[in-house]
Amino acid sequence: MEPADIARIKATHKPRPWWRSCRVTTGCTCGAKRWPCNAVLAARDAESRANQPNVEAQVRMIVNRQYGRYPL
Repeated sequence: MEPADIARIKATHKPRPWWRSCRVTTGCTCGAKRWPCNAVLAARDAESRANQPNVEAQVRMIVNRQYGRYPL
């Protein structure tokens, strides 16, 4: 998923309260009856996959510094 698609989904899909048999639940502005909807979950998943190499590199650097080794 492209970064522009992720940003568009995160900007347009927001939580929305709606009544369901005498109680308020949270849905999505796209019309889904639950929050987060499938589009938001897919965008979050794609975003975390895109950031995974950066996070792994940061963790590797922190561990190396903690144990007195320097990054190669």
